[in-house]
Amino acid sequence: MSDMIIGGKHFTLNKTEGHEEHGGRVLDHHYASADGETKIVTERGPTPADEPDGYRELRRKAYEREMPIGEQLDAILKTLNYLQMRKKINATRGLDAIITKWLAIKKRYPKPEVPLVSVG
Repeated sequence: MSDMIIGGKHFTLNKTEGHEEHGGRVLDHHYASADGETKIVTERGPTPADEPDGYRELRRKAYEREMPIGEQLDAILKTLNYLQMRKKINATRGLDAIITKWLAIKKRYPKPEVPLVSVG
């Protein structure tokens, strides 16, 4: 990066100030001048999304942050138990054992009952 066009003007790169990491991307700061005018130009480096498989890393982090594995498993087991109780699926012994343990834990640590509050 030595010369660039900004707003129709030809700027020449004078020096590079340095770079910083910002949200997974590298920002390079350059000083460029033309006809006595100086501009700071920030050049964005690649992000994980720019890489062919970078979306996988971004998704993995989002899944961990927004969809904890315990909540995912609870939803899956709830659905499988529902289907098994209604004879829609025939669970294997392994899956049946997991559902049995899951139900035992839910019974041992029940969700607290929230008292109903009447309004008005």
